[in-house]
Amino acid sequence: MEVEQTDEALMLLYGNGEASAFERLYHRHKGSMYRYIQRNVGTLLDCDEVFQDVWAKVINAAPRYQAAAKFTTWLYTVAHNCIVDGVRKHQRSPVALVPNGNSEGYSNGNEENELAESDRLVSDYATDDPMKNVSVQQQIDQLLIILTGLPIDQREVFLLKHEAGFSIVEIAEIIGVGEETAKTRLRYAMKKIRAAMSGAQDVGEQYE
Repeated sequence: MEVEQTDEALMLLYGNGEASAFERLYHRHKGSMYRYIQRNVGTLLDCDEVFQDVWAKVINAAPRYQAAAKFTTWLYTVAHNCIVDGVRKHQRSPVALVPNGNSEGYSNGNEENELAESDRLVSDYATDDPMKNVSVQQQIDQLLIILTGLPIDQREVFLLKHEAGFSIVEIAEIIGVGEETAKTRLRYAMKKIRAAMSGAQDVGEQYE
């Protein structure tokens, strides 16, 4: 039985000239990467262009790649940088995707509870009951619409946590900020999502 090779091992093999290793990496991550880019930038940028740019940079970096961190952390760092570059090219006043020195370093001491609450909010959409599929899909669609209204730096942290499954430590490394800043961006995102979902529910109840 063939042992599944790690992402890091495949990237090192590709850097040494084994083209098939890249094919395996690409097929392993292309779907999740495209969804992340699409949900992060929406119509702000050309998703296909950003997606291609990410993999072009992976290809170009392969000969110099060192497995100093998880491949996925490195890959999403590349994606983050591509998005930042894209926003800067397409907007005169780019949306902040880097530390901006404001109150985002604030901590109220309840980070663990708030992170757990964000996990619960997303897990509420998971169900194995086929009778609930329509309702669940409607909730997911609602969440995706709400995400488009978030500032891109907050949306990015939410997606990295709940779409890509990274820890706060990994997210901070990917986007190049401190852990407290990453936590605060997620906290702001969750506050706005809860408020928007509560408002939508109140409107729906008026017509029941």
